[in-house]
Amino acid sequence: MAEKRVTIIASCHVFDLKEKMTSIIEEIKPECVCLELDEGRFERLKSGDVQESPLSNLQRDIAGIYGAKPGNDMLGAVIGAESVKAEIMLIDEEIEKVMEKIKKALSSIAISQLFGSILSDKDESKKSDLVEKVMGAHDIHSLVELLVQSFEEDPDSYREMLSQHFPQLTKILLDEREEFMFRGLEYALSKHDRAVAVVGAGHVNALKKRLESIGVDVDTVPVSDVRRWGMKKIGVS
Repeated sequence: MAEKRVTIIASCHVFDLKEKMTSIIEEIKPECVCLELDEGRFERLKSGDVQESPLSNLQRDIAGIYGAKPGNDMLGAVIGAESVKAEIMLIDEEIEKVMEKIKKALSSIAISQLFGSILSDKDESKKSDLVEKVMGAHDIHSLVELLVQSFEEDPDSYREMLSQHFPQLTKILLDEREEFMFRGLEYALSKHDRAVAVVGAGHVNALKKRLESIGVDVDTVPVSDVRRWGMKKIGVS
């Protein structure tokens, strides 16, 4: 059986990564490119139709600081895939189903209580690194940079913190979606030997571990390397 290899490219929607994504995929030349999108988001991405929501508005505002447009990272991946004639495969759960599960799992009171549990903790020894960075950032730009850097240094601790404070959200937004994406990647590898997956940075480690558990060779490209791609020769790890 041919060796199966996946390169997982970490993305962050608020950075201008469009050309970087295209360049990385053109250099790797995979047989397929798997995107953290569902059919609806993929069609909206291609048409330029951005669905308004508090989260999308926040992403748009932060992205504006970096001269970016939310979704440009995925658009760059699509352009790269088309350039090397790779099959595009959509591996994320439908966002409408995800949001429906969140609405059923959490009431507005529960959400406020969950956030209160982390923000009201005055014990410095117990306070999470995430909260410390939120409180210490001078502006939104420095906050984003600090969080990205800190997350890449120790992603597992961030996931543990999220699981501790937001177990229901973690299950719906991370665990269940990653299982869905993993199954999508399995299907992609049943058809192809060389694949690229473009997913949010928070999913990279979990997907890497799952793929390696079934004997797949996995390379990763963290967000910091994506942002610096082309400035100097950067390889996958």
